Amino acid sequence: MKKFIILANQRSGSTYFYKLLDNHPQICCMDEIFREGATTRGNFTHYRNEKYSRKIFYKLFGNRYAKKIMPSNAVLNILIINFIKEMEQVVANPELHEAFGFKIMYNQLLYNKPLERWFKNEKVYLIHLLRKNALKLHLSWLARLKRGLAHSEKKVKLVKVYVDPETIVNILDKIVQSQKNMKKEISFKFQNNPYLEVYYEDLLYSYIGQLDRVFDFLEIKKCLIPKPNLKKLNPDNISSLIDNYDEIRHVLEKSVHKNFLT
Repeated sequence: MKKFIILANQRSGSTYFYKLLDNHPQICCMDEIFREGATTRGNFTHYRNEKYSRKIFYKLFGNRYAKKIMPSNAVLNILIINFIKEMEQVVANPELHEAFGFKIMYNQLLYNKPLERWFKNEKVYLIHLLRKNALKLHLSWLARLKRGLAHSEKKVKLVKVYVDPETIVNILDKIVQSQKNMKKEISFKFQNNPYLEVYYEDLLYSYIGQLDRVFDFLEIKKCLIPKPNLKKLNPDNISSLIDNYDEIRHVLEKSVHKNFLT
């Protein structure tokens, strides 16, 4: 069974993507199983807290301030490898599925050394989900904060968000740079792992062609699969989403990010 991860920045469409792949009958794809603070079944936090002994070991050696200490790495490595194996056994049927994967965020891979080692040792396939428009990514984050809602299967009311004109250019710089930095990290650390880049915008508007690329990459039989039952929360037209659009347009038109306005 091939193992893969979806690597993405927050608000890059990773929930849409993992649900899309999970609709393929030969693929088992899970959500963000290393999300900090999540306690639902099928999440690492739930797993390490499920048994008292695991909880104690993690408290002693697995906190974020002890990542460079050998006992911490050893305990984390054992917990993570056992957790991933258990996930495979529980949710992925080898007689049915040919690929098993889950999504992780940039920081979860960069600051989790045991996960990084597992990734290298298992020659895990890496699907890097990117977003072309950094402004829309930032607006999606602001709208999520205002709504208190990340995803929905029902139509939601349109919200308008205020964008700080003093910081917007710097924020977009950081978003763009974070994607560039991750590409460099991948080429340096994971050059032996099979690698594919997919863009969220392409998934939305030409999803059959993009999925065929993914299926070829994973060597999975191509088939037509339904889109996830998720509503698009924000409009494509950013002028209807930004409360102070004219002010932001004026700022961005003088910057290298003016193309994000379209």
